[in-house]
This record gives sequence, C-alpha cells and structure tokens, in this order.
Amino acid sequence: MICDSCKLDTATCKWEDLPVSLCEACKNLLENTALRPDMWFRLARIIGPNHYILHDDFYKEDGCPYAPEVKIDDNEYKKYKIQRGGPYADESDFIDDILTRYLVHEEEIVIGKSLNPSIIFKLVAKEIAETDVEEFRYTAYQIMGNLPSTDQIHKFIYERWDNDKNEYWGAIARCAIKHLPESELLELIKSSLLTEEWQYPNDCLEVLTGFQSKDAIFIFSEVVAHRKLALALNLGAYLRACNPQWSIIKKFIKSGRPMSLPAIDCLWVEDSPQYNRYFSRRKLTPIDVDKTELTEILVEYLKQDSMPRVKKAVISIFDKYNINTDV
Repeated sequence: MICDSCKLDTATCKWEDLPVSLCEACKNLLENTALRPDMWFRLARIIGPNHYILHDDFYKEDGCPYAPEVKIDDNEYKKYKIQRGGPYADESDFIDDILTRYLVHEEEIVIGKSLNPSIIFKLVAKEIAETDVEEFRYTAYQIMGNLPSTDQIHKFIYERWDNDKNEYWGAIARCAIKHLPESELLELIKSSLLTEEWQYPNDCLEVLTGFQSKDAIFIFSEVVAHRKLALALNLGAYLRACNPQWSIIKKFIKSGRPMSLPAIDCLWVEDSPQYNRYFSRRKLTPIDVDKTELTEILVEYLKQDSMPRVKKAVISIFDKYNINTDV
C-alpha cells in the first residue's frame, strides 16, 4: 500500500483510527507538524482540513506549516504551496480546492467558464451521499448552492432535506433558497424552523437573511414567538440583515414582546463593531425612519418596558438619529 501523504513510499502504519496510511518519513513529519504542502493537501482531502492534526493552528491556507518542530527546507516547501482559486485542470481539481479550505464563504466559490456545472453537480452530489467527513458534506452543499438551478438539483435537495437539514442547516437551507421556487421554499424553511430541535435555535434564523422577500421577516417573527427564543442581540442583527421597512419595524415595536426587542435592536445594532460580522457581506438598505414617529413610539414603549437592556438600546437609537429626548 502506498503512503497517502507522499504517494511515493510504501505505507508502514495507520494513523490512529483514521483512514490514513503513512510511510515512516511522513509519519514523522505529521507528528512534528511539518508536512509539505502537497502532503498536507492529500491528507486534508481524506480527513478534512479542520481535523485536529491538520488545522490552522499548525498550517496555513496554502498548506505550509507555521512552526514545524523539525528542520525543513523552506525554499523546497514553497515550491509545493497550494495555489487557491485556479486555474483548474478539471472539475475534480476545483472541488478539491474548495473542500480543503479552512473556511468557505459562498461568494468565494467562483465557477469559471472552463468548468462544467453538470459535472460539478454529479461530483458534489456523490460527495454528499458518500463522505464520512462532515465538513466535506457541508461545503459540498455550499458548492451546489452556487451552481445554476436545474431539475436535478431541485430533486436532490428534496431527497436529502429530512436527513441533512439539522446537521447541515446553514448550507442546505441556503442551497434551497438559491434553487427552489419561492412557493415551495417558504413552507419548507418555515416548517423546519418551527418544528426541528435545534442545538442553536437563534443562529438557525440567519438563513432568512438570504431571502429576497419580505416573507422572510414574517417567518422570523412567527418563529421568535412560537419557539420562545432567547431575545439576544443577534436576533436584532438578523432582522436588520433582512432589510425591514420602517412600517414593519414600528408594527413590531407596538406589538410588545417578544418581537419588540429585535425590532428595537435592529435600529442600532449595525453600528456596533461587535456585530459587524452579521453585515460585512450583505448589502443593507437604509431604513426609512420617521424621526418624529420613532421618538413618540419609543418614549411610549419605555412606559411599559423600561428594563435596563431596553433603555440602553433606545439611548443608542436616539444617539444614532440625533434625537434629543430624555429617557
């Protein structure tokens, strides 16, 4: 059996309980966080780049080790640096590149004109169906979400939905948002958000920010009310990223808890550095606030709900809109 790392020498051992066979030389390099980039890449494609023996505490995105514990030839290693983003020899080369990245954002998945989307679909569908590596399955859905819509993809999402929606929610839900007709999509997303047992129920609402429809906001409000979610600030950030109009925000504030708090938070949270990550890759539409109406609504609201968390949010809103009113 040939070593999975160097692909040259005979493998003499397995690495723990992983499906990885190594020669003595590569075993020594792995133990000392000193794999050459091409060796790192081959192992990453088998067990995933974020496995503890390969992750980014030890290796850079290009496969070079940060601090090898044995002496290496830096110039020699640089010859093997992984070139991200192509050009790609074929569709498999493209998929291998994406699947071996530590973190993948959808906008970074660029399918060039030389690549055949139908071949990519077949390859990622196979990956999703057969892989034992969870991060590969998640990233494969991200790739599928960037392919042109087809009946094959439509059918595939439905076939895998019940099996994968919990563990791979963010990726499969965004894939569905890209490919399914809105008439089918809204009920699919809504029913899952309302009924599934989520480990992090608040975070699951983030996918709603990918809709180009005000219906996402009403799904958001129904889920918040039905699931009795913790009214953390990230709910206000998600609501803001859905680009609500002032008419909807004021309706939520007047309705009282639970939706009043996310509605209030969405008026100021985009200015908080702590929550920049929610907006850095989204285009926010300015909220058409009527300052006089806003002042009246919030002053009246504070008469009913004057908790310190609410007061602090209202003060932040008045500062943002240059409103001089005592609270």
